[in-house]
Amino acid sequence: MYQNDSAYWLFAHTNYLARGNRAKYGLPIQAYWRAYELKLYEDQKGIEKELLRLYSEKSPEAAAKFITAYTMDVADKAFAKAEKLHDALVKHIETRSGDLFVISDDPLAPPEKIAAKAMTEEEKIVAEKLLGPGFNALDPKTANANVAVSSIPVAKAPKTENYDFITPSTTVDVTVQESNGALKVVYNADLSSADLKALTANSKTQGAAALDNARENLSIIWAPTPEAAPKTLIGPGPDALVSFSKATDSGFLTLYPTSDDGANITLNYFLVDGEGTGRIAENLLFVKDGKTDGKLSGSIWLAVAGSARRSLGNGHSPQ
Repeated sequence: MYQNDSAYWLFAHTNYLARGNRAKYGLPIQAYWRAYELKLYEDQKGIEKELLRLYSEKSPEAAAKFITAYTMDVADKAFAKAEKLHDALVKHIETRSGDLFVISDDPLAPPEKIAAKAMTEEEKIVAEKLLGPGFNALDPKTANANVAVSSIPVAKAPKTENYDFITPSTTVDVTVQESNGALKVVYNADLSSADLKALTANSKTQGAAALDNARENLSIIWAPTPEAAPKTLIGPGPDALVSFSKATDSGFLTLYPTSDDGANITLNYFLVDGEGTGRIAENLLFVKDGKTDGKLSGSIWLAVAGSARRSLGNGHSPQ
């Protein structure tokens, strides 16, 4: 039976459409996926090094959590790319049938930085224990249909002396129409080599050393509203909800190298409509958005703790 959220049917239907004109539809699609595959092949060198490091320096369990999270992240991104490609091909056939299918977006570009996902039954049980009676696991299809994702430039970051913000935020605003609701959210951010170098006084630092600097100095900041004080979800220092190493060991945060000397960060968390702060429950991260108002909203920022930046002494000032 056909399902529009099935990877099998998505790729099968794209393949069926491409066969209608192999030269003008099929070949561009092959080139699209070939470019993405080559990117993954290059990234795998760094992934294998990180996997071996975790296995030897931490534990087989830490290595297993890392590679599982990475594999799921790659699968999610591939599905998101496939959806965009399929929809673009359908529109092309409807409006420009017979013309060469030109894939306008970069096949190596990441999908949207925030996406809603379905909760597993195990996750629902944990959420019910934490959030109490009347808990609603929000449907990601409904949420994605009503979500507004936007960005705030670094220049408009929350005013605080504790952090230097190194990338624009990603904001999410979802109308939920239900009380006591929670949504499983996946946040993706790509760090360039320049972003990683901003974490160290040595501008030539890259590879494993750059990732070590990220683990030691990078913070993930949550701002429920532009007016509210930002909260440190993950990072160094006593004000952080959880350390970078604990977050990666728990499996809801991954940091892995990319072939351009940058890195990818993926954070899985549960956004909750309500007052209060974030907390960890059975290795799951729950973040309350500050208000019980039938909406899920807030911003995520990547930053460097001000004390760490000052101790590095590189004088970097993000633009």
